[in-house]
Amino acid sequence: MRHICESMVSMVTGILRRLLFPKAAAMRLRPQAPSMVVRVLLAGIVSVIACVADGDTVEARVWNVYIDGSGDAPFIQAAVDSARNGDIVQVGPGSYPEPYVSIEDKSIEVRSSHGPAATTVKHFYTYEAQPDPPDNRIVLSGFTMEGGGQNTGGFAITRCGDVTVADCIIRGYEDHSTIEATPKALVVDCLFEDNVGKPGGPDGGGGGALNLRPFVHSPGIEVVGCVFRDNTGPGGVVGEGAGGGGAIAVSDYGEGTEVTIRDCLFEGNQSTSAGAIFATGYVWIVHNTFIDNSSQDGAVVSAIATSHGVFHNVFAFNSQYAIWDVPVSHCGCNAFWQNERGDGSTGCAEPEGSGNFGRDPEFCDSVRGDYRLRESSPLTGPFNDPAHANCEAPIGAFGAGCGSTPVGKGSWGSIKARYSVVR
Repeated sequence: MRHICESMVSMVTGILRRLLFPKAAAMRLRPQAPSMVVRVLLAGIVSVIACVADGDTVEARVWNVYIDGSGDAPFIQAAVDSARNGDIVQVGPGSYPEPYVSIEDKSIEVRSSHGPAATTVKHFYTYEAQPDPPDNRIVLSGFTMEGGGQNTGGFAITRCGDVTVADCIIRGYEDHSTIEATPKALVVDCLFEDNVGKPGGPDGGGGGALNLRPFVHSPGIEVVGCVFRDNTGPGGVVGEGAGGGGAIAVSDYGEGTEVTIRDCLFEGNQSTSAGAIFATGYVWIVHNTFIDNSSQDGAVVSAIATSHGVFHNVFAFNSQYAIWDVPVSHCGCNAFWQNERGDGSTGCAEPEGSGNFGRDPEFCDSVRGDYRLRESSPLTGPFNDPAHANCEAPIGAFGAGCGSTPVGKGSWGSIKARYSVVR
């Protein structure tokens, strides 16, 4: 629609020229014509103002960025600064040296053209000053965010109305990524690996890979289909969780806001407290698989508010307890297998209580990191017995399927291919 705006500007300019310089334009108007011209002029001016003021009405432009500087802008930040609401910044393959890319007060998509295996950046930062709550929309997709000497996480999303982070690898940072004061967010199909949370700070330093502090009374945050592997939380108080969380820490921002963590794999994360997740507030932890997470209390340490909880997950080979301090009324249909100290500090984790499972989950190949389920697994369903009648199959993040041979701790592409049959 950008050409429509340009046509409106041309039309209004022509009418003004004729009104101001009638002789030069050799106008011959009938008596009633001027009023009609004025009406058309006013309508045109309103349309031009709308075109200029509302970037969403303008057809999206794609700003191409190439590593050699030959694109529409010489580097990513320049393209972001030039983009208007609704535009797309498309980044070509390469490792970009910019210390960060800042997206402020606009709604745009920043994506790679060839995916995270080919495109590396250091850090994304977003912020919208007004209105309150923020109403902009940002999409980040297809990048590897790699730390190196960067003393931050891969992204810091602050006051963004609606943000999506998709198909990204966030690796090797000396602090967690954050989503803060953002009404709606989705983190989907991402790999968080080898990040180390920084102790202290305004958020208590919780979360080795990701710290979530959602906006009050808002749609909330979803983390879906991600892998959290070998991240280290900053510590935390044993038995309380605050400041802990080897992979994720969720802060309570009050009633009316939900955080959902589902269909994710948590493997090999560690923290003094809460080896995988520390969660407080209104949090759903559902259909995840927790493997070999270590702490001094549990893989999940949680203070769950009313009507939310921990359901349909697999906990196997975790050190200490699988679950710590989750009320019985807020959990069920979880599977527990060979957790070092036991399955839980409360009745929530009784192996055959609350619809839970205490049998071998029958992973396809746990030695090589394939945590899909065999067809014969008791977790694949359907569940016809009364004890498990309310459980949703499959239990955990992955359904049945042992057709492909895993490649161990390889590329993100190989991980996604391994779990291509997930749910």
